[in-house]
Amino acid sequence: MKTKDGRSLEAFFKLKADTTVYNLGLDKIPSAFYQPFSTLAEQELQAVKDGKKSLDEAISVIQDKGQEELTKAKQAEDAQKEKEAAAKK
Repeated sequence: MKTKDGRSLEAFFKLKADTTVYNLGLDKIPSAFYQPFSTLAEQELQAVKDGKKSLDEAISVIQDKGQEELTKAKQAEDAQKEKEAAAKK
């Protein structure tokens, strides 16, 4: 049994993390979305840090352009799946 400072840690080691909570919906996000979104967020937050934009302005841009990037990535993924399905026929 593990102890720390004379106290049993057994209860903490009996608990198992529910990993499904962390993955809800993430499998639906196209992998091609992550890099453009990360770059966008980084640029916008840097503009806030540099005093060129307010945080509200940056968040608005990240939301709008991020949605555009997500839509574009999803459309590209769907087109690729259709192309692969057609090639199998």
